[in-house]
Amino acid sequence: MCIPTMSSSAQQPSIALTKLKESLSGEVVCPGDDGYDYGIARWSENCVKKAGYVIFPKTNEDVVEGIKFARSQNLELAIYGGGHSYSGSSSTEGGVVIHLGKYINYARCDPEKCILYVGGGATWEIVEKVGMEHGLATVAGNVNHTGVGGLALGGGYGWLTGRHGMVVDNTVQYTVVLASGEVVIANEKEHPALFWGCRGGGCNFGIVTEFVFKAHPQRSTVFVASFMYTIDKLDSLLNAVENWEATTGPDEGLRWGCMRVLPGIEPGTPTLMAMYFYNGDAADGRKGAKRLHDIGPIAEKVMEDLPFVQLNALQNDLLPREGRKYVKGLTTRFPTSVEAIQAVLQAQDEVVKSNPALVHCGVLFDCCPKKAVMAVPLEATAYAGRGTGAEGVIFQFYTDPALDDSVHRQVREWAQILSEKTPVAFKAGKGGESYGVSYTNFDPDAAASDAARVFGPNYKRLREVKRKYDPDNIWNRENCVKKAGYVVFPKTNEDVVEAIKFARGQNLDLAIYGGGHSYSGSSSTEGGLVIHLGKYLNYARCDPEKRLLYSSSTSIIVIHSVEKVGMEHGLATVAGNVNHTGVGGLALGGGYGWLTGRHGMTVDNTVQYTVVLASGEVVTANEKENPDLFWGCRGGGCNFGVVTEFVFKAHPQRPTVFITNLIYTVDKLESLLNAVEDWHETAGPDEGLHWACMRVLPGMEPGKAALVAMFFFNGDAAEGRKAAKKLYDVGPIAEKAMEDLPFVQLNALQNDSLPRDGRKYIKGLTTRFRMSAEAVQAVLQAQDEVVKSNPALVHCGVLFDCCPKKAVAAVPLEATAYAGRGTGAEGGIFQFYTDPALDESVQRQVRAWAQIL
Repeated sequence: MCIPTMSSSAQQPSIALTKLKESLSGEVVCPGDDGYDYGIARWSENCVKKAGYVIFPKTNEDVVEGIKFARSQNLELAIYGGGHSYSGSSSTEGGVVIHLGKYINYARCDPEKCILYVGGGATWEIVEKVGMEHGLATVAGNVNHTGVGGLALGGGYGWLTGRHGMVVDNTVQYTVVLASGEVVIANEKEHPALFWGCRGGGCNFGIVTEFVFKAHPQRSTVFVASFMYTIDKLDSLLNAVENWEATTGPDEGLRWGCMRVLPGIEPGTPTLMAMYFYNGDAADGRKGAKRLHDIGPIAEKVMEDLPFVQLNALQNDLLPREGRKYVKGLTTRFPTSVEAIQAVLQAQDEVVKSNPALVHCGVLFDCCPKKAVMAVPLEATAYAGRGTGAEGVIFQFYTDPALDDSVHRQVREWAQILSEKTPVAFKAGKGGESYGVSYTNFDPDAAASDAARVFGPNYKRLREVKRKYDPDNIWNRENCVKKAGYVVFPKTNEDVVEAIKFARGQNLDLAIYGGGHSYSGSSSTEGGLVIHLGKYLNYARCDPEKRLLYSSSTSIIVIHSVEKVGMEHGLATVAGNVNHTGVGGLALGGGYGWLTGRHGMTVDNTVQYTVVLASGEVVTANEKENPDLFWGCRGGGCNFGVVTEFVFKAHPQRPTVFITNLIYTVDKLESLLNAVEDWHETAGPDEGLHWACMRVLPGMEPGKAALVAMFFFNGDAAEGRKAAKKLYDVGPIAEKAMEDLPFVQLNALQNDSLPRDGRKYIKGLTTRFRMSAEAVQAVLQAQDEVVKSNPALVHCGVLFDCCPKKAVAAVPLEATAYAGRGTGAEGGIFQFYTDPALDESVQRQVRAWAQIL
């Protein structure tokens, strides 16, 4: 709960948009405008997102204005170079796309200096044509409709890699527009750290509007031979590939794979293919391809004098700019296991048999001599996969958006099969140390999920460059670091002290894991260090004579928990209402629970903290010792240190309580809200109430909105039924009463509704009584529209916790840091889902629902 400084209010969008249009020499389009569909189109249709604005800049100054506009409106920024990313990082839902492809798509050559100047929105096709007008070429990819930017910033292998290394090894300068609006030149002398970071670090630092590449003399024609084989030749092909790799020269290259959609082959038939490249005379090329020819292809096509400018167009038809695609990259050692490939192909066969629409799947590997790649020191560029392996992909092309989730899942399963049966990259490094790791141009998910592993020994420096040039993390669409570099599991306060010292000594971000239940991800860090208290510091003990409960920060309320240990002595303190929640986050942020009506908030029942400060000092904070810290911890969140122990007041608690759950049809909304309002006016201190509208409930058809109420009474069942009468009178369609529920089971009742899996986005609101039926209906209607368009988003709704607030309001506002001692209900609007690609759209839509309410 870090409290930011307030910025000045954003201008009204219409006024800001008008100013933006006036400032641009290029254009900006919005939904419905001419050119908008072009602006959001991508190589893969599942990467198309409905941007709020698409800016087509003509100059660096236009790019600066676009960034200013997006930041002033608090809009997400995405950069379009060629739109070829598998991850959709060039798109944004509702944000701003800086689309370089329309105007900043040039290439020009300086033949005397052997230099190519290339716009950030150019494709490799124009680079090759311009260079070859002077007999010059640089290292490109192997598909010419790929954008220059993504390939060049992520590493860049191509047919010329064997001779000249990677694209990053041939880049001598970048022009970068930073998030601050500054336009800088990055090369070996100017901004050398940024120059280093751009060579393999992806779009993490700014918008590159111009690349400058080395250009090398290139013969006008090359030799290419393509082969197709029946699947029974797999063993022979892999042997040939392994033998080729052992003897290959710098002017060769090879791509091989298995596909089910190839020209002249019946769709669905697994067929092996190989494409051999030789940058020299046809006679020598035929010698180099002999081992592939000797396997016995069913089809062969030899191009002895293929114009070099046509080389990267050969595979365009196999990788068209249409349809939906999901691709998972793997870097494998030589030799690739026959059994591994067969297992993947068998798994793919089963999918195709069950759904013929998924016929377009397969595996594909790019092999090139790596001597030139490994000749560059690992620390010379941010790119850290300079090993000896082959860069491979497992892919599925399809058309039906409804299949997105299942396709993503199955492709990841195929990748898992391959990784279990053949040696794959496991760490960054060079040559014998490693064989490359998760080439991010083929597998952007890898850097998003484990950047520390992908960038290896270069990761620390990469983070330093990021902090310097993008301190606000504006450029977070690609290679976004989401996992800690280190996780420490301390057993003692001294262990915590040592972890803090280490993190500070390495300039690493620190995060504290209590129970990991934070909606915001505050218990995680981007590449830093997590102090994980949950593994060992997870105890609870009771002093029944003093009526005190001692709890670690992560005594998750189940085994050895606060509630269980307390109830062994007939005592309890104020907890939450879900028992897999960690103690720490709830207790430091305020803390409402079923016992709040009688005993107040968790912070009102905390009498002491043990805190490890950033200095390494371990202090006790209570009313007498460090009273200011004691005050701040009661509601001020994790802003002061690592709390390793809490001491709570414990109160006598009866062993059983009364609970009733009621489900209603959604047409009862107004009646339910009236009942809640009436209940609130007369509720006693031993009552509590949750009400919600959800679309996933036991016994209900998924997707059908239903109202639910859960009433709590800390007393006899007969009195509980009387107190709940208003809710019964609404007319539920289902009811479950638990007249003598053991208190220790109370907070387990909602665990299934709030599981510790999947993805979640929740927006909290504290509302007054009475709640507007019209407001809730408007939110539910908006949620219905989302669910209809994407059934995978069915798990959404609204939820409100209501408790008597007399005990809360009895504590003076200035007595604790917590400052929300009002009379309202604590609510949340939520969306549970599984697909990471939906993160942005989900967050935007939940915020929109909250705005409606």
